[in-house]
Order: sequence, then C-alpha cells, then structure tokens
Amino acid sequence: DRATAASLLADSARAETPARLLWDAGALGVIAERLPDRTDPLDMALCADASFLLGNKASATAAYAELIERFPSWSWKPYAMLARAAYDEPEPLAASWPHEADPESYAARSAPEAMADSFLARMAAEFPGDEGVVLERARMAMLRGRPGEAFSLAGSLDGESGAMARLAYGPKELRVPAAMRLVSDYGGSAAAFDAALEALAVAGAWGRFSEVLAVAEEKGIGSRRSWFWRALGMALSGDTASASEAIEKYGPAEAGYAGALDLGILAIASNRTERALQSFEIATGLAMTAADRASALILTGDAHASMGRPDLAKSAWEAALGVDPDSRSARARLLRLETGK
Repeated sequence: DRATAASLLADSARAETPARLLWDAGALGVIAERLPDRTDPLDMALCADASFLLGNKASATAAYAELIERFPSWSWKPYAMLARAAYDEPEPLAASWPHEADPESYAARSAPEAMADSFLARMAAEFPGDEGVVLERARMAMLRGRPGEAFSLAGSLDGESGAMARLAYGPKELRVPAAMRLVSDYGGSAAAFDAALEALAVAGAWGRFSEVLAVAEEKGIGSRRSWFWRALGMALSGDTASASEAIEKYGPAEAGYAGALDLGILAIASNRTERALQSFEIATGLAMTAADRASALILTGDAHASMGRPDLAKSAWEAALGVDPDSRSARARLLRLETGK
C-alpha cells in the first residue's frame, strides 16, 4: 500500500531515513521538506526533484543551482532541469526598438530563452559526447519549435537510441518507414516496439500498426503502455467493449500523447464526450510540438461542437490556430462556424 508506506516513512523521516527509500514510497512532500546531505549529490538531487515535481520551482531551481555549483561534473541532469525550468517561465513582453535590451545586458541574458540556452551549453560542455545530453538537447529543441535542430542532433547518435530519436524528431512523412525499420533492426526491444507503435498510431497507419502489434504479441514483447496498444487493436478489430474496459481501468494519462488522443477519439465514437474532453486535455498537455498541441485542441473543439457548445468550440479552435498559425483544419472550422455552414 503506497499511501500507508509513505505515511510510515514520513514518521521516520527525522530518524535519517534514506531519501531514496522515501522516493520509492512516493513521499515527495517529506523529501522536499528535509535538509539534504550537502556532501551527497544524489541526496541533493532527490530533494530538488521532489520540489520540482511538487511545483515548487523556486526551491527546485535553487537546489539544482547549488548542486551543480558543488558537484559540476556529477550528472548532466541538474543542468537539464534548470534549462527546462527556465524555458517553462513565460517570456516577458518584448519592448520595441529602440528600447530592446542590449544582447549583453543582464535583462537579455536572464530572459527564459537565454537562460535555457546557457544551461544547455554548460551541460554540453561539461559532458561532451554523452548520449543522454544529446537526447535532452534534441528534446528541448523540439519543445522550442526547432525540429531541424532536433533531427540533426538525433542524427549524431548511433544505435537504438539514435534510431528512436530520429523517429521521434524526423519529418512526419518519413515516420512510418522509420517505425517499420526500427522494429526490423531492433526486433527484441520493448522500447523500440513501443516507439514504433506510437509513431504509427499518430500517423494513422492502422494497417502497419496492426502488423507491428501482432509481431509484438507473438514475441511476447511488452511495455508500460502495452495495455493501450492492445486496447487500440481491439477497437480496430471491432471489439469496442474490451477496449473500453481496458481504457476505464488505466485511463488516458498512462497512454502518452498518442494514446490520450486516440482514447479521446474512441470515447467520442462511443458517445462519451465528457470522457473524450478529459483525454484531449491530457493530450494537449503531453504534446511536444505546436502541430500536435493544435491537433488536440482541434479535437477538443470538435467535441464541444458535437455537444452544442459553439462558444467553447470556437475558443478551442482559436487556441489551436494561436498555437499553430498554419493549421488549415482549425482555420476551416472557424470559417464554417462564422458562416453557419
């Protein structure tokens, strides 16, 4: 019982219970409140991570900063967390010329984008050639709307990690063949099958999806999201009852972006629109690119429209257009709404 374990460990926290044991029990609040052992970088990192996960970014960033000051070569992850925290901060409204800050001024160098770049550069310099560092830089590049940079970084990696990164960050038109190549080259890897199934689901390549799912089932290859891929396979074969049962058991948050999106679509098909809205909201939060976020918002608008909520539908479609100004789907829906067609 995770909750009971967390409660018992909270009572023993003052008795020097190891932070790792508290972490495994899910006692984040206890970890965040304790004073870390400043001679132990792992203990400091666990306290910082707990604060970050609890939403206390001020404490977390201070802890990460102290960690890299004391142990600059311990791990690249504190640098990555500082970059993520900096990028999550809203950009201040840019003053128009001639009042823009000088590029070398404190105001310019402390802007969220500049801070994120600074931490990423320090991370790369401190851990040159580290695969995890390259993957983190690619992830951040994708989040910041730089797909070309993300794909270029992925291309510098060899092996399975590189192939999975190129699948995730490569051009959409190449993702289906890349997914098939991934499971062909790494046929015994659960991670490769999971990544390929997600890419095929996002692409809507259902024939290939069913083919890869069948191979995974035959080989007995499973992952944390296997339940969802099986549920999706059931839905594709017409067994919606079993698919719905699995969905109700696990929920969309466990399925990742592609899973949450497809669970929402399945919910709409079974007239469970409120459940669909929950799934699309989760998908919006999990989206890594502007286009993916816009897709989730468009489907949110579609769900509201099907329930006779034109104002909410319009808001969702406008949000999609704001995220991705090139979205023809969002623009077309708004036009139809305005013209009453």
